[in-house]
Amino acid sequence: MSLECQETGILNLVMNFNSKLNIIFSSFIFCWLLACNTEVDDRHPEVKNSQVKIGILAPLTGPLAGFGQDFENTARMAANEIDALGGINGQSIGFIVRDSRLGREDSEQAALQATQELIESGVIGIIGPAGSGTTITIAPTAIANGVPIISPSATSPALTELDDSDLVWRTVASDAFQGKFLAEQLILDQVNSISVIYRGDAYGIGLKQSLIDSFTQQGGTVLAEVPYPANKENNFDSQVSDLFASGKPDAIVIISFVTDGANIMVSLANSSQSPMPILYGVDGNKREELLENAPKSLLLGMKGSAPTAPATSPNYIAFAQNFERYFNKPPPVFTESTYDAVYLLALSMAVAGENSSAAIKNNLRSLSKADSINPVVINVGSQGYKIALENLTQDLDLEGAAGSINFDEFGDVTSGNYIAWEIIEINGQLTFDTIREAAFP
Repeated sequence: MSLECQETGILNLVMNFNSKLNIIFSSFIFCWLLACNTEVDDRHPEVKNSQVKIGILAPLTGPLAGFGQDFENTARMAANEIDALGGINGQSIGFIVRDSRLGREDSEQAALQATQELIESGVIGIIGPAGSGTTITIAPTAIANGVPIISPSATSPALTELDDSDLVWRTVASDAFQGKFLAEQLILDQVNSISVIYRGDAYGIGLKQSLIDSFTQQGGTVLAEVPYPANKENNFDSQVSDLFASGKPDAIVIISFVTDGANIMVSLANSSQSPMPILYGVDGNKREELLENAPKSLLLGMKGSAPTAPATSPNYIAFAQNFERYFNKPPPVFTESTYDAVYLLALSMAVAGENSSAAIKNNLRSLSKADSINPVVINVGSQGYKIALENLTQDLDLEGAAGSINFDEFGDVTSGNYIAWEIIEINGQLTFDTIREAAFP
């Protein structure tokens, strides 16, 4: 690590963390590991037996590596806050990080192997995976070993139906909500007909079905539903041709990730269709990487949907300000639900007075909502955690950065916040602009 990087880290800490010495010191170590170092191994500090071992299963390589890095960074930020107040029952948090390889051809087998490695390493809970299909794939292994998993971004409605022994949870709303929200946006935009191209996995199938069910119920027409293999990343000419086989729709909906989404748009640009129907996307392709790799002629004016935290919520504002202090950028999508997942794990064990998988499983639901008339509301950050530690015998209700959690009997959150976005150009640069926000249901 260069002297310049050390000096920059110290200066930022003095400016942004003008508080107790132990918090400054732990923040310095955190920034040293995550901001100044660029080597992957340096970003995964060795976990000690004296620490509470929590797994992170996220894409660290491949087209979705940016998601994985955001998840890990956010989790470490939350752990840094918790550890500054004594950790969980006197133990600091040690993350064991494994690559799910989401978006790569070998992702399913890699995720299974990674899950087994995490369990053998002694983790008592897993944050992740990022994708719905991966979550469904690893769930039986986690369930068989009694290890709870909390995904901050697995949105498929199929997760609701898992027989999971109360071990599969998520801090993000089901795509049963996002599909309805996107259908509503299409109707608001006076789109009468659509063709849909979608990933042939749990995420793509679930979101596609929710979308077309809601869209057709509101009088819309679906001309084509075109799936493609989840590991396919390029050469979408055949699928693009199928989109127009039954006629030209008013709009094309792309349910994809980033690399596949960009290459679908390349095939669309190379097709003979002119004018091109307006394009719509979803949360999986709402990333800066899409703006960098898809044809500008199709990107400009593209619309879509994505889950979001309520922008005016004091809890989200506090989280976002802290995130920007650490990472010098606004928090990307799903980081708020990652942050909430860490606090849920920590508080579940703190309430039980023991650091175990059973403590997590048995306390997540009661912590996520009010169980009495006068609960102790726990807001985000160190101050909220401090209040929780002072009231462990009371009815605690965690209000997260992503909003009210309120787990139902399936381990799902009971509401979601969504934005409709549009790609616009400002000073020659493409950017995502929020055009509408709403809560569901």
